[in-house]
Amino acid sequence: MPPSPHPTTRQTIQKLIEAHYAIERELSQHFQPGVIRGLAFAVYLENARPEDLDSLQVSLRAYFLSSNSSFKTKNVRRILDELLTADSHLAACCQTSWGLARAVEVLSPAAIEATGLSTYEGAFEIAAGRMLDIMFATEYQREIYIHIYNLETETVPLSLPMFGAEVVRLSETDLPRLIGETTFTSALHDPRTGTCFTKLVDRETLEDNLMFQKCWQVTHTIVQLLRYFKYGIVDMDYGGIYYMPVWVNEIRRFGIRIWGIPRKDMQSTYYLLANADLSRLESYGLAYQKLKPLIENVSGSLRQATSFAGNYFEGHNARTKPEEKLIDLVIALEVLFSPGREGEMRFRIAQRAALLLGTTADERISIREFLMRIYDARSGLVHAGENPFSSTAKKKLTSEDLARLGDYVRQAILRLFILHWRGERDKNKMQVLLDRCALDQSLLIGLLSSADIDSALPSILSS
Repeated sequence: MPPSPHPTTRQTIQKLIEAHYAIERELSQHFQPGVIRGLAFAVYLENARPEDLDSLQVSLRAYFLSSNSSFKTKNVRRILDELLTADSHLAACCQTSWGLARAVEVLSPAAIEATGLSTYEGAFEIAAGRMLDIMFATEYQREIYIHIYNLETETVPLSLPMFGAEVVRLSETDLPRLIGETTFTSALHDPRTGTCFTKLVDRETLEDNLMFQKCWQVTHTIVQLLRYFKYGIVDMDYGGIYYMPVWVNEIRRFGIRIWGIPRKDMQSTYYLLANADLSRLESYGLAYQKLKPLIENVSGSLRQATSFAGNYFEGHNARTKPEEKLIDLVIALEVLFSPGREGEMRFRIAQRAALLLGTTADERISIREFLMRIYDARSGLVHAGENPFSSTAKKKLTSEDLARLGDYVRQAILRLFILHWRGERDKNKMQVLLDRCALDQSLLIGLLSSADIDSALPSILSS
């Protein structure tokens, strides 16, 4: 249902329209052409300190505050303040007396023109009614959109009730409206980086920057969940605010207004959320809510290791160069599996990771050999400056190798966290256990069962 105006709102809007045009006429008579004029400008000058104004503005301010001006004789400021106090919808939309004055400036010309009458033929009364139809078309709400870089989803909108958000897809013509560009399509947002956004809606009076920060943190959690749910490059780069009713955007937005910077680099494949993923994703989201206190508590050497490794794993999503991604991911492996002695590092890291990640002997051998090759390539990069992703590299890696490594790191962090949830707190003890698993098959089977997140989910959700 559309909101209802206060009983006095129509009559008050009519008075404000009349005052606006009276002020414009007076300024055109007393000051040179081209001077900024109108209701909102009068309110601005009244609020301003004289020392912050130029000489012309000081003269205009003195005029508006004099008993000769319509601004003063019509008690414009009092009328604006009283209307904001009486009408909660206009107060939410406009926020300040200046905002309400600006709304009258923006909306009244078209409303008067639509009447077909001049300002001397009773147009103000009819225009006030037309303005109310526009102003009260829908309830006020503030919509915060934050771009999830490189995300594609088969279902839109995708509701994420556990986070009070949904994922929506914006069209190429929606993008410039969100950003504030005047072009038909956006010059700042390349749609090839994905057009999925989180959408969060509120009707609070919290200042825009503070509300955006709250929504940015919610989206950060959603992106974090996606990164561990399945492997793929996914990030958040910028966002903006859009208001309803639509006219509010002309009052509270000026030019391009976004937080952050749109990423320009593109990935070879999107992070795809298929319909088959959604039930499991919901379980992951609910599990996150249950595990949040444990996630935020980084006491214990094992949790510290998974947290530190997670920072590098998550950080590699924001990198644009494959060699930088490689360095981040290998650091994460070292944090999780390093024995602390340089001579053993290469073999021990690969061996321990393979034991934790592989489900068969052949798979463990494949993982170990792959990670040793990864480690050699990383060592060549940082010690000899040999980029393994160049066409002339001796120890060459591909983008597929990088994705495989990223997925191993993701799985390792999750499995070690699940073991932490089951009560293991000490990283060194976990590493000793992994070393023993190389010689004890039954011990290894038990460890893999305990570390499996999908097996743990029912217990987590029922806790």
